[in-house]
Amino acid sequence: MSRETPGIVREILERVPPDYYEGGTKGNVLQWIWHGRKWRMLQRLLTQDGAPRVSEVLDVGCASGLTTSHVAGWFPSARVTGVDAYQAAVAHGSEVHREVGFVVGDAHKLPFASQRFDLITCLETLEHLSDPRRAVQEMKRGLRSGGLLVVVQDTDSLLFRTVWWVWGKTRGRVWDHAHVNPLKPPALRRLLEEAGFRIRAQRYTFFGMEVFFKAESGP
Repeated sequence: MSRETPGIVREILERVPPDYYEGGTKGNVLQWIWHGRKWRMLQRLLTQDGAPRVSEVLDVGCASGLTTSHVAGWFPSARVTGVDAYQAAVAHGSEVHREVGFVVGDAHKLPFASQRFDLITCLETLEHLSDPRRAVQEMKRGLRSGGLLVVVQDTDSLLFRTVWWVWGKTRGRVWDHAHVNPLKPPALRRLLEEAGFRIRAQRYTFFGMEVFFKAESGP
């Protein structure tokens, strides 16, 4: 893990099994429903006007790369990279998702050259970071002009907070107190626009509990 990763985030990562998402989506119907719906909406956003021509894709906060592998399937001709601070999850992903290139790194200081990527995804990650603004600025730096960013995260609505509290006390104990910087949709939209992104689409799923932003990087 990078020195940029604060102690509380390190503690959260270290209690999550490296294969958490693979195991959860196979063994828990609620996780299967949640992530399945997320993947369908993500694919729709990325391909609703026809799949864009991209050669370099980055997934920030990829964990073991389960979602990243779906993105790689939608863009088979692109080089798809996943970056995460959790070394054990990255090591596991490198073994099971060979179609993805994995890098250990911090979202606050991405270990990539500027303007390298055509598409960046950041799914259910910003709320776990100590400085979401800095992470968004780093993603802006990594995108080519006209490149796309898709950010997905919970809306911090009352319904979500209630469901998340129950989840954190039961099957999802590893994520208890893991949302260190929740952002409601207006604040997240403002953060993206202040970083220089143009919002192209905003969608909700699960009764408004999760929001999807598709944004274009300006010059």
